[in-house]
Amino acid sequence: MNVMYLVRIFVMLTSTMLMPSWGDYVELGVCNRAKQISIINSGPKCAVRQTVVDLRQYFKNMTDVVQVIPSHAVVDRCSGGCSTNFPFTCQAKKSTSKSIDVMLTLDVWPYGEHSTVCSKVQVREDRECECDCAVKAEDCDPRIQYYEANSCSCVCMDMKSRNECVQSGKVWDSASCSCQCPPEAWQPCSTGYLFDMTHTCKCVAVALRASEGILAVVFILSIISTFSIIKGYQMYRNKTGLFRNRKSDNRHFEPDEEEVLQGEENDLNRTSLLTWTVKPVVTGLTLDITNNNEVKETSFHIDSEGAQHGNVGKE
Repeated sequence: MNVMYLVRIFVMLTSTMLMPSWGDYVELGVCNRAKQISIINSGPKCAVRQTVVDLRQYFKNMTDVVQVIPSHAVVDRCSGGCSTNFPFTCQAKKSTSKSIDVMLTLDVWPYGEHSTVCSKVQVREDRECECDCAVKAEDCDPRIQYYEANSCSCVCMDMKSRNECVQSGKVWDSASCSCQCPPEAWQPCSTGYLFDMTHTCKCVAVALRASEGILAVVFILSIISTFSIIKGYQMYRNKTGLFRNRKSDNRHFEPDEEEVLQGEENDLNRTSLLTWTVKPVVTGLTLDITNNNEVKETSFHIDSEGAQHGNVGKE
């Protein structure tokens, strides 16, 4: 431990001795009002200028593109400073699209040959510029942020968590409003481990992180299953829901004795009513057993009281 401590002290002293001072780069002096105005006016103003643009960025998602010719183009873009309008930056107020002809060299797989095709790329070209905020109010997340116009930025609402994060030695991410580990704490992890960026700032087992989610899912499924069993038992006891429909179906296909008797009585009543009102004459064939089984044609009708009239037969 003592040797390592001495090594650290030696490294710190060596770094301090080799570190250049401000005097090597800048010269400090009096800055009066005239000097300040001269410095402000010497900087390039926000205006449209010719800017070199890399055209290869428009084809980065095309893996078969080997070369783009030309690789760069000159277009008009807004650039310059807004020193008198802090914190504004130079932004495009009006823009158009410029079409540029390019030649692409493609890699033909799997033959290893190259083919050349012509294409066009649309590049933004600015026409007017202004000093304005780069971050707008619509860029903020209203759930966790509010827009601060004076600083052109999105500010996190939970300032308490921010203060606790800074006091613990971690880094506060203003974009996501979350506490993260400092960059110097980042380290590669071996197989089966993952670096925890928000809590422990150490390598943790992937199975351990995944088990928390699995336990939550199992717990929710257990609650749903228990509720379903209890509800099903209640419906079975009260003969409701699915069990009520099943009882109705059984009664439809297997009527009890009382329903059968009631149905037969209704059929008899309908038959009597039909006989009383229509009084049909029935003609049919009868078999005379007493007369050598001869077949006779018989005509008769039935009156309202059920009496049969007319028994005339023909052999």
